[in-house]
Amino acid sequence: MASASGKQGGAPKTRPASLEPATFPLPGFDIELVAEEALRAQPGKVDRARLLAWLQDGREFVRVNALRMLALDGELGEGELMTVVVLMRDQSPLVRSAAAYALRATTDLAKAVPALASSSSDADARVREAVSLTIRAYGERSLTHLTACLDMEPDVAERTVLKHFIAFGEAGRKRLVDATRAPQENVRASALAGLSLMGLPALVASREAIAPLLRDKSEVVRRLAKDASGQILRKGVPQFAEPKVLPIEGFDAKNLDVDIVAKHAKKLVLEDMLAFVTDGREVVRANAWRCIVAIGKMSHTASQLAALALKDGEAEVRRSAARALSIASDDELDYVVTPLVAASLDRDEVVKKSARDTLAGYGKRALPQLIAGLGSQDDELGQRMAWQIGALGKEAVPALTSALGSSRPLVREQALRALRHIGGDGLDSALKAILPLLCDPHDPCRLHATRCIASMSPKKLKGNKELEAALQRLETDDPIATVRAGAMAALEVLYSA
Repeated sequence: MASASGKQGGAPKTRPASLEPATFPLPGFDIELVAEEALRAQPGKVDRARLLAWLQDGREFVRVNALRMLALDGELGEGELMTVVVLMRDQSPLVRSAAAYALRATTDLAKAVPALASSSSDADARVREAVSLTIRAYGERSLTHLTACLDMEPDVAERTVLKHFIAFGEAGRKRLVDATRAPQENVRASALAGLSLMGLPALVASREAIAPLLRDKSEVVRRLAKDASGQILRKGVPQFAEPKVLPIEGFDAKNLDVDIVAKHAKKLVLEDMLAFVTDGREVVRANAWRCIVAIGKMSHTASQLAALALKDGEAEVRRSAARALSIASDDELDYVVTPLVAASLDRDEVVKKSARDTLAGYGKRALPQLIAGLGSQDDELGQRMAWQIGALGKEAVPALTSALGSSRPLVREQALRALRHIGGDGLDSALKAILPLLCDPHDPCRLHATRCIASMSPKKLKGNKELEAALQRLETDDPIATVRAGAMAALEVLYSA
């Protein structure tokens, strides 16, 4: 039989040609794959030390046959285990696949599973198959150790460890859900990638774990969570995926009138409605949100799903979800304010109005979340945050004044926009905090600082020599034409007092 060779790296490239004198236990042991039946008749007849020596022999078939025999001869010792793990990186794919098979003979999964997982993307199909069969032979015991292997870039995890979670079905899904709460960013990201690979049913079943990750501190995790949530919202649960008793006649046929829903409110159960909000039918999803409004309470899960539904492909669903968020508790505002502000820019006018009405209903309770959103890289979203804060009037001035001292230029810029929108005494009271921004290195901050001052009461500016000098410098020396024009307009107000 011809030798099978290939590049894998890691193991020594040279070995002694032979570790003889030694008598091989079976004919052909050094030149071909010995029959399985013959190997099974040998356990206990060959000294383990000799087997361990053959694992390091320079001949490919000696190493392969020694591995196969070792796998049949009881639990691997610690030294044997480490040698087999090293052989998972042998140059020969025959040796690598035999080493993967031999790892079935250990109960030390903490050492075996990482070695197998790292070989899951081996260039040779025989090795990949041997790895999968060995992990499958371990059963669900391997999931704990597979989870520890998730701390890698998600694209690498897709090629290696995630296929094993998928093979374990529901048990694998549950472990991935647990991993979404891990402290390591890569583990959370890889878990999300795995859930997406498992398909829509797994994503729907895991939606409660996915929703919080839309606000994760990691941009990669947020992107993967957004992609997963998008799949749920775009495709929903396949129509008629499971039999459900519809709570109201016509629930799946037409948009229900608010009065009709209200008559059934006492019989409606929130948890039942949550089963409908990802249904494949637009009218069912929209009616589910109407029923939740009638119930009058939102759980943590309901609030997160409503925030996701603000991106539903159907406008009627987005409208109903925006209205449903009007009953979200203060504890949920961290999750729902930014999606609502984004929805207030929706292309559908009714969605826009519904989102804005909900935000208006929150009032100053949403101020911390709105302030935090001022630094959005999406300029339109940031401006909308500023407008929403401005709509709160004087109550928002202290928080905005504090935001002017932020280290983030976009936060300072949008805080100035919000103060100008408030205007009147509220804007006048922020003059002291605005003055330093006339020298801000961020061009838009200088511009909006001049515009704020030009919007103030002339009486508030009268006699302020420090302000006058700063504006005169900007008018003559600033490199930005709009800033110079803004300074000129502000000086005209000052001189008009």
